[in-house]
Formats: sequence, C-alpha cells, structure tokens
Amino acid sequence: MKDEDGHFYSNLDDPIIEAAESLLYDLVKNGCTYHIGTNYNAGRNDHECGAGVKEGLCLFSVCTISDFTMIVEEMNAVWGDIEAGEIMFVPLPRYQDGDGVYYLNSVPDGCMMCMGATNPEGVALFASCERFKIVDPAVIDIDTKQLKEVYMWTDEMLEMVEICDEIIAENTIMFYNGNLGTNLDNAYNEFDQGIKKGANSTWAQLKASYSEQLEYYLEELNTIIDNYIDTGELVG
Repeated sequence: MKDEDGHFYSNLDDPIIEAAESLLYDLVKNGCTYHIGTNYNAGRNDHECGAGVKEGLCLFSVCTISDFTMIVEEMNAVWGDIEAGEIMFVPLPRYQDGDGVYYLNSVPDGCMMCMGATNPEGVALFASCERFKIVDPAVIDIDTKQLKEVYMWTDEMLEMVEICDEIIAENTIMFYNGNLGTNLDNAYNEFDQGIKKGANSTWAQLKASYSEQLEYYLEELNTIIDNYIDTGELVG
C-alpha cells in the first residue's frame, strides 16, 4: 500500500486480507479448486484459462475480457458455446463484510517510443487510434459490431463490459508489484507463491515466515524514495 507521503507500507495485518487468504486456504484444503493437489501452479490442461468450465468441473475462472476475443471455435472448445449463451463474465465477488463496493485491478495503458525511433508518426497514429477507440462514437460502434459479429458476444455481455468499465473507473486499484527493487520483488514473489500453494501453509504461518523481510525491504525502498526527493539522485 502507499500513504499520502508516497511511502509504501505493508497491509499484511489488515483483517480483510486475512479473511480473503483464509478463504483461499479453506477452498484449496477442501479440494474446491480446479488444479492438482495443493499446488496452485500445477494447473490442469497446461494452465489453460477456463479449463473445466465447459465440462462442468469448474464453476468460474478468473479471467480477462480479452479471453473472449479469441477465434470463436477456440473459445467454444474451452469455455462452452458462446453463441448459445453458455458463458458469461461478471466482476469478482465482493467481500460480504466489506464496504459494498466492487474493486477491480487495473493497469495503466500508454505508448512508449524508443529514442531514435525512425517512425515517430506511426507511434503517434497508433496512440490516436487507441484514443479514438474510447472517445469516438463511430469507432466505438465499429468495435461493438466486431464483438457481436466476429466474436459472437450477446447483448448481455456487451452490457456487462460497460458495467465493469464503470466499476474500474470509479474504484481503481493499482497493483504496485514490479519495478520496486529486486530484493522487495523477490520477497513478495516468495510470499505470493506460499499463498498460491494454499493448504500447504496457513496465513499466520506465511506472515511469520515472510513479514519481517517484507518490512525490511519496504523500509529500504522508502529510504530510496526519500533520498531521490531530497537530492534528485536515484541510489539503490
């Protein structure tokens, strides 16, 4: 997490985090997840997103909307008959004792151009096209037509994607992992792997194993940030 001063801090002691991780632990322990044993990373069907849904072996799978913009035959083979309305996407469930708000993870989107690029006009044109996809009604209509006629989306799916976009815009959650320093990133990844293995360790056991090193590297990161603010030099 990040405070008003731009410093990062751990939210491992948040009771909502504990409730979520305890739920994951119980689901894995009781065999309610569609993967092999207690190892989240040993997914069936070579980690194919949606595996088991069509066969009725998996009730839901965490996915992105782009998973439904594949070749129709490929979607039907994994998820079910999209033209027959056999599949649908919805926001991730809300915490029953939370604030009643849906929170969806989002990622900034933008364009980067390498120094000395030989076709800067092409980059600018691409960025303009991406912008028009959002602000130009004519382009939006073309996208909608493609979703309906090429990918066979139903009106209900089109309505739901608008709802999800509204949720993201109102309650944006940024995922700060990555580019925060090798030590912190490695510590986080080790902790994350422990969570994904589910029934191998309880939340309390994972916190006891990893919280100290996470706190240490967070403090190291905050020191680097403070030094950069004071001196303009990036050290670390």
